[in-house]
Amino acid sequence: MYSDALGIRDRLEDILESITLIQEWSKGMTELHDFMISPSRVMAFNACVMRLQVIGEHVGKLLKEEGKL
Repeated sequence: MYSDALGIRDRLEDILESITLIQEWSKGMTELHDFMISPSRVMAFNACVMRLQVIGEHVGKLLKEEGKL
């Protein structure tokens, strides 16, 4: 069975990395339409969405752990 061995620092570093990547991938894009004008931009959109999911999962786990600290 999978063991979630990431610590608080690891999760925070992963969140920061995700934010940095989202900023890089979405640079210069101001509207949703900007992501849809080419296949490579659609891939960037999908990558950003996946990283937002990572952030959400880590925040949820950090909030659960907050009560155990």
